Amino acid sequence: MVVYVVLVVLVVVLSVYSFNAARSNLIDFVDEYTSANITAELVDGINNAVLKILSDNDTYRNYDNFVEITVGSDGNVSLINVNMLMVNLLLCDLTEKTQINVNNLCKEKIYNVPFYAITGSLMLAQLGKNIEIEVKPIGHVECKLTSVFDGVSINQTLHRIYVEVTARVKMILPLYVKDLYVKTKIVVAENVIVGKVPEVYLQNQDKLLQLN
Repeated sequence: MVVYVVLVVLVVVLSVYSFNAARSNLIDFVDEYTSANITAELVDGINNAVLKILSDNDTYRNYDNFVEITVGSDGNVSLINVNMLMVNLLLCDLTEKTQINVNNLCKEKIYNVPFYAITGSLMLAQLGKNIEIEVKPIGHVECKLTSVFDGVSINQTLHRIYVEVTARVKMILPLYVKDLYVKTKIVVAENVIVGKVPEVYLQNQDKLLQLN
């Protein structure tokens, strides 16, 4: 009876150990290979959506539609006024289109991990029947506009407007669930400002185009 109990305990311990080892090996494989592939495809999908919106609408590519520069009598910048209505329109359009692209990618793509990846062996990692990975979007894609001022010469400053897009998806495997955060940044418009830009704008450049 004692021997039987000992054997049962050993079987349970070995089973738990094997399960944890398989799960750990699978996590390592997914983190090293699959996550990178999924991230790359999502970034491409988001970038394509953003670039299509910008190429289809000249209004969004025109810097003057977003920012109005007022120059004082001394030749320096006295006021930078942001058209928040245009900012809001662009963000709404970007959020809608990028969300559609992310959703479609998650529906259409089934990622596979070779079964023997759970062994942790590089020689066996590409063998065996594939384990399917389901990818699901979580929440909404977030878009925001940021800006950067870069000095290009004396009294000349390059002002770039960027869109930052952040998406969150969940990878679902039999032994593992992982959240992925995908972030990309694309230039929307830019302009060289002639005249000295007040320090207050330079210090708050990342908040200049924020809605709140």
